Amino acid sequence: MSTMITHHRPLAPLLDTMAATGRFTTMIAALGTAGLSRSLRLQGPFTLFAPSDWAFEKLPQHIMAGLQREPRHLEHLLRGHLVAGTYFERDLIPFTRLPNLARRSLNLSLGDGDVFVNGVTVVTTDIQAGNGVVHELDGVLFLD
Repeated sequence: MSTMITHHRPLAPLLDTMAATGRFTTMIAALGTAGLSRSLRLQGPFTLFAPSDWAFEKLPQHIMAGLQREPRHLEHLLRGHLVAGTYFERDLIPFTRLPNLARRSLNLSLGDGDVFVNGVTVVTTDIQAGNGVVHELDGVLFLD
C-alpha cells in the first residue's frame, strides 16, 4: 500500500499576488510610496479593494500628483481600501458596511449581479493571496 503525499505551495503575499496579475502596478507603487508595502507583505489577513491601473488612469492628473506629493494623504486614501480580515465575495453579500483601516466604513451593495463598494464596481473578486484576498475595482475609493 502506497501513500501519495502532495505538497501544496503556499500562496504569495498580497503584493506579489497583485504583481503577478500585471493589472495593479500603480496601486503597488502607491502602497510603497505610502509606506504600506511591508505590512501587506508580512501581516494580515487583509481584504484589499484594489483599483486597477485603468482605474487610476481615469483620475485627473492633478489628483494623482497631489497624492504623490502628500504621502500622509495617500496613506489615508489607501487605508480606505483595506479591511482587516479576509472577506471573499460570498462573505461580502451579508454585509452592508465594512470598517476599513482608515476608520471609516465601506458601503457594500448589489445591483444587476455586480458588487459595489461605495458605488464603485468590483470587476474581479477573490484574487486569493497568502495573507488575504484582493478584489479588483474599476475606480478609486475616496473617503469623505
